[in-house]
Amino acid sequence: MKKIWKLLSVIVVALALGACASDGESASDGGDAADKKPVVTVSTSFLRDMVKQLAGDQVTVETVIPAGEDPHGYLARPRDLKKIQGADLVLYHGLHLEAQMVEALEATGVAVTKDFTD
Repeated sequence: MKKIWKLLSVIVVALALGACASDGESASDGGDAADKKPVVTVSTSFLRDMVKQLAGDQVTVETVIPAGEDPHGYLARPRDLKKIQGADLVLYHGLHLEAQMVEALEATGVAVTKDFTD
């Protein structure tokens, strides 16, 4: 249960930072950026569902690995890497579930299982 609270804390902080960035941009962009939601890119549909339950419509959720695909052997395509690079927050399972994408995800993302091995 403690680890779930840590994950929730990460999501809340990311959403708060995204909201702060939007407020600062809206003053210089004439208000257009205020309508833009933070983008959370997740590796699998499981994480997509979790983020939608936790954040609702406060964020835009992008999924890298399509539902039904095996995350262990999925090879990232250029459009997937663009999703990862363009996100405000990247969440992935970790523990090498996304074995072929570990380097790209570790460079920019947060493993939701980071503290599970303690």
